[in-house]
Amino acid sequence: MNTITVEYIENRLRGECVAAPVTIGKIVKVFQNDNAVLHQVLNIFHEGKLGNYHMLPGNGSMEF
Repeated sequence: MNTITVEYIENRLRGECVAAPVTIGKIVKVFQNDNAVLHQVLNIFHEGKLGNYHMLPGNGSMEF
C-alpha cells in the first residue's frame, strides 16, 4: 500500500476542480474508485490536515 500524502490528495482534488471548502462528499466522489485510498484520505481529512485547503475551479464555475 502506498503512503498517501496531503500533496497527493490536493493534486487529485485539483484535477477534479473541487470548489472550496473540501467536504466528505467531494472526497468520496474523487476517490470512490479505490476504497483503500479513500479510507486513508478520509482519515487525513478527519485529522484536520486538509483544513486549510481551498481550491476554486479554473473555469469560473462553482459547480463540482
